[in-house]
Amino acid sequence: MAAHLFDFAVITIFAREFLEGTIIIGEYRTIILRGDSILERGVTRKAALHEVTLSALIATALALIVIAAIAIPLSILSHSFDETTSKIIEGASKIVAGICLLQLSLKLPKFLGVYGSSKTKKGDETDVEDSDATLTLRSIRFNVIWNIWREVAEVSADCFD
Repeated sequence: MAAHLFDFAVITIFAREFLEGTIIIGEYRTIILRGDSILERGVTRKAALHEVTLSALIATALALIVIAAIAIPLSILSHSFDETTSKIIEGASKIVAGICLLQLSLKLPKFLGVYGSSKTKKGDETDVEDSDATLTLRSIRFNVIWNIWREVAEVSADCFD
């Protein structure tokens, strides 16, 4: 039953996502180590690096627990799985993926600066630049946990397809 999970395709997917996760962690560490005045006032580099490591470990552990909590019941219940139900689930997931791609295609031109945004930011330009240029422990925690969670979840999503 579990032998089909350890084939070359699954190992390749795991290696790719593991590499992406390490790149994300490495990018945050590089920004913290080389960025002059990138951290919020009062946050030390040591504390920021510790937050990156701790957040990555927490995200990985939680994602693996969620994957196990989903995979075990699915493997037990999928023995009598109807093919029609599978086609309905696959169709619904393609609709959701299409909506996500639509949202991404609408936001990407604004992100790249092709189209201007109609949203106005509060405060003058120096306040906006300062708030965007500093990293808080909270923002580090959220961004690292979100990105590592996403990478670990992509492994499970690719493996169960």
